[in-house]
Amino acid sequence: MEKRTSWGSDFFGTLNELPPEPVDGLAQVLEAMGLQKTFKEARINLLKDLQLPRNGKLLEAGCGTGVSLQDISNVYGQPNLVGIDFTARFIEHARERARKHGYTKVTYIQGDARDTKMKDNEFDSTFCDKLLLHIGPCEAVLGEMVRVTKRGGTVGAVEWYPNFLVSTEMSDSFRKFNEIFAKAVYNYNVAANLERYFRSAGLTDLRSRTYLATTNSLDSEPFWRAFLIHQIPMFVHAGLISEQDGKQFVAEIESLNRKGEFSASFIVRSVVGRK
Repeated sequence: MEKRTSWGSDFFGTLNELPPEPVDGLAQVLEAMGLQKTFKEARINLLKDLQLPRNGKLLEAGCGTGVSLQDISNVYGQPNLVGIDFTARFIEHARERARKHGYTKVTYIQGDARDTKMKDNEFDSTFCDKLLLHIGPCEAVLGEMVRVTKRGGTVGAVEWYPNFLVSTEMSDSFRKFNEIFAKAVYNYNVAANLERYFRSAGLTDLRSRTYLATTNSLDSEPFWRAFLIHQIPMFVHAGLISEQDGKQFVAEIESLNRKGEFSASFIVRSVVGRK
């Protein structure tokens, strides 16, 4: 497992420099990911595994647009929640979500999950959802989450391995699509190493879960088309795949989908540990 000492991030660390329109487009993809059934199942189980005490205070590091808020409410009732995210536009969306649904004990703030400026031992539980893939080093993120968690409290993370087992008519299309994520994300293999990161952070009593997200149709959930097709122009613009290869990949999976021969899957993992 590669150990990094200096702070870094992938393209998520640059979103505050962009105009609102492309950031809002990415926010829509995050919404689709948040509602995808396997990600949702993993998040709900993680929240239950945290065993947040009644009226306990919860921190979500890398809260994005606040898509987890409804699941937190379903598990724990009216949440006493603080969410922090580096992207200002995401925080605007999260605040609007909380206001719209009448959550009075929810606070969303812009900041860095590696240096939250919060007090030691402030929260009963902390968690992050698909954050460690994008910023790091993991030791800095988890160290900060542990610092602000009370002794005896819990820390959790949901992550995924962005390598799709996806049907294509040519194996080269499959390879070139998956290379996008190997190039683009900060910590590509983080999902495979969650337990080691958690133990290195001093967490004990680890509980891990592994899930398989799978579909036989691009239209079974909004996520699949949003992630596999709608993002291709952005990936082309970023130089992560050529326009020709992007169009070829989309044409192949659309063709297979029409013939009922399409399939796609990926792995999601979660770990909860105790301070």
